[in-house]
Amino acid sequence: MEFNQLPINGTDINSVPEGDGVGANTKFFGLNADGELRSFKAEKLRGENLGLAGTDIMPPDAPLANQYYELSGAGTYTNLLDENGDPLVVAATGEGEAILYARAYYTGEYWLLDEKRFAYEPADLAGVIQDSDLGYTVDNTKIKTVLAKPIEASSMSAGNVVPDPTTPQSAVNLASLISRVVEMVANTFKNNEVLPSGIDRVERDAAGRVIIAVHSDGTTEFLEVVAKEAVSIAASKIIPDPLFDFSERDANGNVGYAILNGKVVGDSEYLKWSALNIPSLFLHFIGYGQSLILGGSNVAITIAQISANILRFIGGVRPNDGGGTSELRYGSLVPLVETTSGDGYGETPCAGFASHLFKSLKKLTGSTVESQNIKLLCSASGAGGRTILQLQKGSLYYNDMIASVTAAKALAATDNRVYNVPFMAWVQGEQDLTDGTTIGDYKARFNQLYTDINTDIKAITGQANDIQIVMYQVATKGKNNGVPSIGTAHAEICRENPNCHLAVNATIMAFVDSSHLTAISSKLLLGSYLSMVARKVVIEGKEWMPLDVESIHYAGTAIELKYYVPHGPMVFDTDTYAPVTNYGFSLRSGGSTVTISSVTILAGNIVRIIVAVPVTAGMVLSYALNMGNLRDSMGDIEIVEDGFIQIPLHNWALTFQKTL
Repeated sequence: MEFNQLPINGTDINSVPEGDGVGANTKFFGLNADGELRSFKAEKLRGENLGLAGTDIMPPDAPLANQYYELSGAGTYTNLLDENGDPLVVAATGEGEAILYARAYYTGEYWLLDEKRFAYEPADLAGVIQDSDLGYTVDNTKIKTVLAKPIEASSMSAGNVVPDPTTPQSAVNLASLISRVVEMVANTFKNNEVLPSGIDRVERDAAGRVIIAVHSDGTTEFLEVVAKEAVSIAASKIIPDPLFDFSERDANGNVGYAILNGKVVGDSEYLKWSALNIPSLFLHFIGYGQSLILGGSNVAITIAQISANILRFIGGVRPNDGGGTSELRYGSLVPLVETTSGDGYGETPCAGFASHLFKSLKKLTGSTVESQNIKLLCSASGAGGRTILQLQKGSLYYNDMIASVTAAKALAATDNRVYNVPFMAWVQGEQDLTDGTTIGDYKARFNQLYTDINTDIKAITGQANDIQIVMYQVATKGKNNGVPSIGTAHAEICRENPNCHLAVNATIMAFVDSSHLTAISSKLLLGSYLSMVARKVVIEGKEWMPLDVESIHYAGTAIELKYYVPHGPMVFDTDTYAPVTNYGFSLRSGGSTVTISSVTILAGNIVRIIVAVPVTAGMVLSYALNMGNLRDSMGDIEIVEDGFIQIPLHNWALTFQKTL
């Protein structure tokens, strides 16, 4: 039996008859971790995680032994009955007590509660070092490891730290800082608790949440803090920090290092872009590609300026609209408004990108970008109906794009501003899809194009940071005989290149024809999705992955797809878009359609497909060749607002076609 034909959850070996009377005391024989033959009670085995359960959870009619739920907290779980037929009860926490975890396991006969609690002592001073279990956390707070790096990489730069009378060095190392704090607050240690092996110390905020763990091997581990309640240490005073989850500042408020969304941002590009150190920043967002980035076949709808700090060239968002000379195209800057050209180009994604970026940054930082004196220039270059080969370095279109960077750099200098191109949109692929460009050729050409763009622009700007590319996944729309070759290339590029990020599947957008977007879709969907991902990657310093398949397994008549879900829950949405047959999934064998009996979501990140015949190698599974209904719930927290319009920015699953 091949690897991808292994039974799903061990339940699809149809040749083995079902047993009777499996219960808590039933024993199974197998190998332990040391390879020794041992017997195991059923109630000790840990099976499939059924996901998070609220108190009103309705379990499956016939749960399997050892399946379990993660319980959401204190309460009575009405439908999870114990051996006496009574509901499981998770008692409320008392003062100074927290729940580390609570789970309900099915023994084969009844549900069994498994929970762990601990006592904690909230520190009176933020940043207190406590000798306690790294896994401990307060109620409803999730802590996870997101970064481990050498202590030396976490050193604070000279001048941005609290002066230390006991240390002659001009730059204070994070390890010595933690050691001094330990000495100051030694009386707060929990001497009766033991740290996990390899952990010397942990640092917590005022709520008791772990911020930093110092390992015995000389590495410092920074841990996620999920809310803004964390406070900073500065000259032994507690200072609320409006920008970061946690920061170390000197008496003047200068940031030595900070933690935001689980990532260390001290001495990083984030601090520069947040205008803490460079209040005269001038950012340039460039769109490059085919007609979609240029607003092809629609009309401008952003005809009033968004902000005095959101700019375009005098020639227009499409600088070439201004005329044939550099002065007419790039001679000066004006507030951004979109325009409709005489050759049928209108609303680009630029206005939507800039508007959503400024609004979301205000929510993120608590202050307007204008008050931080940051300016954003937006421009779009390229041409409709061009292949990626026709947009390579040396082409007229590439040269125009580079000319916009040179001009913007000079204009920023006259305004005494620091110029940087942190992000760029690549919106191209329809022509290559029509022409039948292979996945391999497209990826090779894009990789060369990115190398040239990154090298040439950095040579002009002098910036150290690589340019982050945000892109869409091109909609197949029947092109190339329905084979999503270029959409597949887009997805693979973003999986393989850490500087490229896939923001949105274009199938969700409204088109005026088979290739061009309506003005609303161009601005509020394409522009806003590109903006959301650019902000997460560049400003917030997060890694980004879309709603995408991680693995596929099949056995019997079942196929299971495991998804990476950016923001749960994952759902089939038939309200936002009309229901699609099988929610967009299809299966073919030898050119014939295989009947799909059902499509369901399991455990929060699994899509299970049941078909009418046994699944065999060589069958072709596809999703969203025209449209699909699968999405996550990012739109619960990420919404684009434009006047009275509010659109949730859920992540809709990527199109794919895979041979099993």
